[in-house]
Amino acid sequence: MRRSIAATLFALGLLIPHPALAHPGAGIVVDRIGRVYFVVPGRNSILLIDERGRLGVFLDDIRLSLPHHLVFDRRGDLYTISDNDGSAWRISADGRMTRVLQAPIGSFGDPFTLDSAGVFYSITSGERARVVRVTQDGRMSPLAGGAEGYADGVGAVARFGGLHFSGMVVGPDAALYVTDDTRVRRVAPDGAVSTVRASGLDLGMAIGIAVDAAGTLYVADYRNRRVVKIQPNADATELAGSAGLHATGVTLGQSGETYVLDNPLQSTRVWRIDRDGSRRQLVCVNARGNAFVYSPLAVAAVLLLALAFGRAPTRRNWIGSSLATGLIVLFAAALVRGSCASGAGRYLLGPLFVLSVAVSMARVRKPAHAAV
Repeated sequence: MRRSIAATLFALGLLIPHPALAHPGAGIVVDRIGRVYFVVPGRNSILLIDERGRLGVFLDDIRLSLPHHLVFDRRGDLYTISDNDGSAWRISADGRMTRVLQAPIGSFGDPFTLDSAGVFYSITSGERARVVRVTQDGRMSPLAGGAEGYADGVGAVARFGGLHFSGMVVGPDAALYVTDDTRVRRVAPDGAVSTVRASGLDLGMAIGIAVDAAGTLYVADYRNRRVVKIQPNADATELAGSAGLHATGVTLGQSGETYVLDNPLQSTRVWRIDRDGSRRQLVCVNARGNAFVYSPLAVAAVLLLALAFGRAPTRRNWIGSSLATGLIVLFAAALVRGSCASGAGRYLLGPLFVLSVAVSMARVRKPAHAAV
């Protein structure tokens, strides 16, 4: 009986929701022929969805060291920053890596971007409230900020709330747009910082950001589970089709479609949202970057059968054993399901638990009697 209770408590512990990864990536970009590149938390690799929708690994290299952000330059080369030492890398279409800056420009997932001239923008490692400009020859100069807080102004007078968990993009006006917790900040080329007005919606936790040729901003609002669209006239609306997504990254395709990097618990999803608001999931992968290819209900059914036809509980321990059986089956199904199952699959987890307990209880056997 004690072992049954211990097993039940252990299973209950497993069922406690695990927190999301401390720093999910915001890196998602689309090349000129429609291939989508994205990052997965915990992997030293960049994954690729080709133009036919097939998932693959574009690059897997220890030097990447948990990439968080991705940027294309005008020539079509891909850039990222190593999470380990802040080294910047240029990656050609065939996967060749070239280190482009010797000095680090950030670390541990700090944001960065490039302008049309190939100039880097990032934050200084250890100072999460200062935006810096770094030329291709490695010369770094402060652009704006320097102390934490929220204040508009020019250069060091400006204050940022902390830019580690944020995104950056250069707009068609050559200004830098930076997500800053619940705000979007505009940094002009001369270092003048202003807060972008967003009338109609409040941001909960802005991370990834993209901009189109008209200057419309698309902001991944992770806390409110959506993408917010901010027009140049400051009108802010929820992007149709983005409701319910744990959005950490966002990018725009050649035909006006939007791609969203969605990081719910235990999985990473990539969605395509068309102009009419219709959306479809392109891929869902686990923390190792493997696609979810199993039917969660089928796996749960196999587990249920295996447990139900294993050693039956006795009358002395039937309560603990039955609950342990149900909880273990429930946890296994939820673990396989991750966040990729359909709504129907999620709602069936409860009945699955009840069924597994009922099957275990129905097979209660009499305890063996000692020989006289």
